[in-house]
Amino acid sequence: MSAIRAVLWDADGVLQEVPRGWRALLIEAIGQPATDQVLTEIWPVAKAAMAGRADLIPALDELLTRHGLVDAEHAVKEVWGTFIRFEGTRELVASIRRSGVSCHLATNQDQLRAAYMRERLGYDDLLDSSFYSCDVGAAKPSARFFGRVLDKLGLAPEQVVFVDDTEVNVTSASDLGLHGICWHHRDGLDVLRSALAALGVC
Repeated sequence: MSAIRAVLWDADGVLQEVPRGWRALLIEAIGQPATDQVLTEIWPVAKAAMAGRADLIPALDELLTRHGLVDAEHAVKEVWGTFIRFEGTRELVASIRRSGVSCHLATNQDQLRAAYMRERLGYDDLLDSSFYSCDVGAAKPSARFFGRVLDKLGLAPEQVVFVDDTEVNVTSASDLGLHGICWHHRDGLDVLRSALAALGVC
């Protein structure tokens, strides 16, 4: 029997992506100058929100009001909730769960994006549990993020695989003893299956 008890899955690049990217979608919604202003001002707040140190939603509302973009509020927030699901990765997750290994979301997200993901992407059904950084109170690649997730799972690092498309996140997890796999959906599912199989998963 495999010593691996759980797989942690990153979201963006692994299970989902924003089609065409946030900037393109915002330009389409509110134009180039407004997009530049919004992204420049909201990004520091978004980074703090991902770590649970700020609430993005009231900050975004205030920013849009200040720049006369109240009428565009719905369109701007829809950008935060626009996703493409990677069905192949999702099928692999379901297969791994059927084998008896639990699967959990481990993703850096602000409160608004996390809410859209809960409502629209069906992760509560796909996965055993979800760890959004805004709820965890720490963001990847911080060791605090992984430590708090491991505490919640009640597992040792060597019992957990972590799949993420960002190398620094995988390195941080590996330094703590998790089995890190750096993988982006463009790499192909066969690559991911092989990496997981080498660890005794799927």
